[in-house]
Amino acid sequence: MKRSAFPASFKALSAAVAVALGSVGCVPNDYYGDIVFAQAAAPAMWGDLYVMDWDGFGLRQLTNSGADAYPRWSPAKDRIAFNRRIGGPSGHWDLYLIDPDGSDETALITGTTNDITPAWSPDGTRLAYQSDRLGDVAIYIYDIARRTETRIDTPAGVTPSHPSWSPDGESIAFEGVGPTVTNGVYTVDVVDGGWHLVIADAHEPDWYRKSTLNGGMITYRQYGDIKVINADGSGARIIGSGEQPKWSVDFETVVYQYYYAPEGNDYDLYKAETDGRVTRLTDNEGLNEMYPHW
Repeated sequence: MKRSAFPASFKALSAAVAVALGSVGCVPNDYYGDIVFAQAAAPAMWGDLYVMDWDGFGLRQLTNSGADAYPRWSPAKDRIAFNRRIGGPSGHWDLYLIDPDGSDETALITGTTNDITPAWSPDGTRLAYQSDRLGDVAIYIYDIARRTETRIDTPAGVTPSHPSWSPDGESIAFEGVGPTVTNGVYTVDVVDGGWHLVIADAHEPDWYRKSTLNGGMITYRQYGDIKVINADGSGARIIGSGEQPKWSVDFETVVYQYYYAPEGNDYDLYKAETDGRVTRLTDNEGLNEMYPHW
């Protein structure tokens, strides 16, 4: 059995959330939505895709390649975009689609370069992702119906990653790093290319997809903490500790992964309310649960 990674006050908050969730147990699971994620024997960082209920139960396996990562639900919850590692550690990432029941697996973008960390547009017609196909790393947008791609230029000297669409589909948030620029979370207009820095020294943004208040909210990782901030750069606050944060379907909760070496040297999944209350979702000794998406 793993030992707790958190102090008593933290565990008390988790217990409070568990009680609150139990009080609404009559609400069907599809109201809250399912969580898709990758699972692998630690320390591997890619494996097979699974889906579970919002409360951590009802586990179902989708793939068995042992090489999958970065799953992302479509807005309609009828398809999942994800990456598959081709060729092992020295290989590259291709982009795939699959149905929520594990059927109709389709290779969407293949080749010898990395096309990684897909993000669905709010209307479900396009995917943004990062690619190094021209030698540098850039954000591309793939129109699924037309099978066309558009490169999005980002600030000079910035290497972008982890794209996430704005609620109106007109901008993309991304993590930007570079030796001559301020590292942090940026946004870029997909039409005119206008950009601005939202917050420095921040990583792995995910935009609040159904709100336009203050441009919506972005969750991100900073110095090991999970935080949320308004898209205009105001109102930053901590809600948890971990990596790879993603908003829930009701946009009141963030799901993420957390690694604590004394507990077993593996990643587990947690969810945090925007007021800081936290619940642990997985606790599997020796297994990494990673890249959750709600």
